[in-house]
Formats: sequence, structure tokens, C-alpha cells
Amino acid sequence: MHSPALAFRSDGRRSEVTVRNMSLSGLQIDGAQFADEDEFRLVIPKRGDINARVRWASADRAGARFDEALVLNDVVPPRDRYVVRRVRNYNFTSGRTFGKRGSV
Repeated sequence: MHSPALAFRSDGRRSEVTVRNMSLSGLQIDGAQFADEDEFRLVIPKRGDINARVRWASADRAGARFDEALVLNDVVPPRDRYVVRRVRNYNFTSGRTFGKRGSV
């Protein structure tokens, strides 16, 4: 994922950043200097916004944890949800897809 976004800091500054990776609980961003424990609101076009707190920072990269965990629908665009469901039920060792109860 390489999405442009805006980070609105608690002190009123705005930074243009790039979201490099995102999970349900946090993300990594590039493009601005942050300090540990900085709070900001991240706005991702066509995805919405979420509040986060910096957990680590170095040079122009930072890792942040969301104030509230996301749900899958917040992270994955509708066209990709089918793929995520198939991968979640896929056993990479056997190469088989599991049924609803986890049996092949």
C-alpha cells in the first residue's frame, strides 16, 4: 500500500505523508518527522480518517498505533474483500482452501 494522506497534528501542523503499510491496529508512514508519542489525525482520501499515536520514529518514517482498532471493511476496499476472505481460509502448506469449519 502506498497511499498519500494528510496528518493533522495536535499542535495544528499539517503534514503530507505516504502510508506504507497498514494493519487493523496501526500503520507505517513516510514523509514527515514525528516524535514518539505524537498524536495526530490521519486523513486518507476515499478511506476516511482515524486518530493515532506515534509508537516509534526515525528520520522521515514513523510507526503509529490507532486509538481504536479498525475493522476489515475500513482497511480493504470492497473490490478486494473477496480475495482477503479466500486468503484467510487458505492453507499455505497444503495448498487447499478450508471450509467454514476449518476442515478441508
